[in-house]
Amino acid sequence: MTSTVFGRAFRIGRTTALSLGVGVMLALVLGGTTVALAAVPGDPLKLGRINSINKLSTLVGNLSSPMLRVQNKGTGTALNLRVQAGKPPLTVNSGGRVAKLNADRVDGKHANQLAVKTAFTSGFGANPTSALQFLAPPALVTVGAGQAVQVTSNKAFGSTVAGGASSLNLFICSRPEGSIATPNAAGSGILGNRVAQSTRVTMGLSAVIAGLSPGSYRVGLCGSSSNAANWNSNEFGYTSALVVTQPSGAAASTTSVQSR
Repeated sequence: MTSTVFGRAFRIGRTTALSLGVGVMLALVLGGTTVALAAVPGDPLKLGRINSINKLSTLVGNLSSPMLRVQNKGTGTALNLRVQAGKPPLTVNSGGRVAKLNADRVDGKHANQLAVKTAFTSGFGANPTSALQFLAPPALVTVGAGQAVQVTSNKAFGSTVAGGASSLNLFICSRPEGSIATPNAAGSGILGNRVAQSTRVTMGLSAVIAGLSPGSYRVGLCGSSSNAANWNSNEFGYTSALVVTQPSGAAASTTSVQSR
């Protein structure tokens, strides 16, 4: 009877050990889809599994067509690249253009910042006075961070007074929209313009205004004259403006009047 008991115990133990061994083997071979097992160089890629190895894997070939295609027939993306914060998700060795590649940022700038915006206006403007003011009609522009304004503005000035007119100082200016303060002149201007009697001449300037705080501005030709009364035969003016994004690191131009 004792031998019978020991024999049954031995058979039960052997069966249990065999079952446990098979279970461990199946777990190692099949595993779960999220189990990460350390791989060694030369191991095959395990689909549906996390493949973990700290070695570079390279696909090399010599084809005239793509070597790798990832197709997702569902609603998700075909590729998901993950990196540490601040690191580029992709590197390439060619500067060739990629057809149909859509990006909304270039050098950290959003597409809306890269787009060139234009503004234009025309009209009589104003006659010169002794105070610095817009003479050609100013255009209205909206400037964002890191943007500059290219301004071209002109107006016809003349005189019918004996001896003509003189001492007309001209600048390209900007002023925040809604403000009535004296416009800010860009650069040193062109000073001492004059015309003979019964003469009218179109005068204009162009300048780039940078360093403006984000907001809306009036920009255009401005000026003043100590001989304002003699500038009595003036005509319409035109102002055009382009709002562009400056390259990173570009120096901002001054918007103050420089002494001569």
